Amino acid sequence: MIKRPTFLIAAIAISLSSSQLARAQAPGFCAAPSAVKAITDPGELRTVIVTDATVLKNPKVDFSFGRTLGAIISSFGGVADSPAARLGLLSSMINSFNDKSDVNPESRIALPLTPRPGEVGLDPSKMMTKGDPDEMRIVGLFNRLDLAPADWKYCGEHRIVYEKGNPVSPTNRLTIIFEAALDNPEPQKGGEGCKAVAEFWDGLKGKSGDELATQLEMFYFKGLAGKTRPVVHYLQYGLPFGQVRANLFVNQPKFLWQLREWHLRPNADGTLNFVPDTVKANALPSLYGQAIAGEDPRLAALRQQFSNELIATYVDAIADTDEQALSKGSKATLDTLLFKMGVPISDKYNTFESTASGSDDDPLVNAQKGGGLLPRIKPKLDSAKLSQGCSMTSEQILNRIGAQSCGGCHHFSGGKSIASLGPGTELKWPDMPGFVHIDENGDISILLKDFFLPSRRQNLIDFLKAPAAPQVSASARSFDDFRTRLAEPGSLSTTDTDIRRSDLRTADKLTEGAFTDSDPPTEGFAGNKINRSSVDERLDLPSPCTWPPEINRVTRSTPS
Repeated sequence: MIKRPTFLIAAIAISLSSSQLARAQAPGFCAAPSAVKAITDPGELRTVIVTDATVLKNPKVDFSFGRTLGAIISSFGGVADSPAARLGLLSSMINSFNDKSDVNPESRIALPLTPRPGEVGLDPSKMMTKGDPDEMRIVGLFNRLDLAPADWKYCGEHRIVYEKGNPVSPTNRLTIIFEAALDNPEPQKGGEGCKAVAEFWDGLKGKSGDELATQLEMFYFKGLAGKTRPVVHYLQYGLPFGQVRANLFVNQPKFLWQLREWHLRPNADGTLNFVPDTVKANALPSLYGQAIAGEDPRLAALRQQFSNELIATYVDAIADTDEQALSKGSKATLDTLLFKMGVPISDKYNTFESTASGSDDDPLVNAQKGGGLLPRIKPKLDSAKLSQGCSMTSEQILNRIGAQSCGGCHHFSGGKSIASLGPGTELKWPDMPGFVHIDENGDISILLKDFFLPSRRQNLIDFLKAPAAPQVSASARSFDDFRTRLAEPGSLSTTDTDIRRSDLRTADKLTEGAFTDSDPPTEGFAGNKINRSSVDERLDLPSPCTWPPEINRVTRSTPS
């Protein structure tokens, strides 16, 4: 899933001998190895992530899955929170696994979906029952202030990660991540309006035990008194920003690991539904290759448009770090490449599922089947002098694009070449043996621990030194109008709501990230926001995408 990636890599297994390091410095190669220092102070670590079970399951607080659903219902106010209302809301997500297709809100083309009988068979009441083997248990809270846009419409994302399974089964797992885009209470002040949020997280480094637990509960379910609304609020899960994502491992009758995304939609009867949303940076796989028998005839034109856009825009975006290094006579280090690599795929090309298992979603595999895309990439690399100056190949470009998707980040891109370090030496996308960045026990991946969390901590420190000045963009004004009309019964039809929401999310994705100018270790999510769907954004998903979960983010992507 750049500005924000989500869902995970267990380790970066790249070891270079001294001779390989020497070759990496040879002319004609723009990449070089590097390392980022992990956070060793537990106090500093809790300013960006909290996974301590004694805090999350403290008997004096309630972070249960049912409470989160209930808080969403109460914030809308259409119906009273009740066990029945919670079941109804969760059932709307479960029922969506029956869908065989859904319509992309921008292209208006129905795209295929794979029915998920395993998830359909889940009992929503058991998912909210304490002690049940299918209970969704909280495993982590994440501070993603780094996902804030430069106009500071919202103060980044603040996430709650739940995972199913006690005991845990390798083929009966489910992760659901609530990724709230917390409204800036004073957007006219720019970053200064979000300072209270930053100060809250930074202030946790001096807290522990009951105090830490109650402070977090207050922030998520009550808000900062007189300063912010609660994190858990219906408007902040896709109206228009924020989302809920899931990592799907409940496999029946065969193993199929997928990642999906939803947003909330108010209904005329006062209830809310989870509505399937496109998975960001996950173009329909067949757009990279040939037509598939029985596909919608309109996909032929969309495929050509996608191919043209990839050559004109996406190649430059995914190779931007290398191009900058080449122009300066320097090298793009490994951490910089991981943090800033991203691709701004337009949502009209995105589908509603990302499949991590197998290679059906792999861009390179699809392009190698035909369709004419692959031969068009090399001339583009030649014109940018990347073929000779950086020894970059067409295959590496498509491998990089694949790694930005949820499925690629979490699995199928593992071991694929993304850059050349020297003669015969390639930089490969890391394998993720554990599939997720945070597992059912709250253990986090090495990539998250050693790379992304340190960068998020540094972003927080830098922000508190000098909050960003206000910027008022056209999208910010449209956002205000959208929220105003959303509050007026009958003012917007379902179609109008979907179109306006899609337009706002597209504009937001193309908005600079608030931390774009941060130096490494700045991950893709917080750093650049052309695509805000990069690996880092997806790293939160227990093996992600957001996703849900995250990793790279030339645009603000989203690992957790």
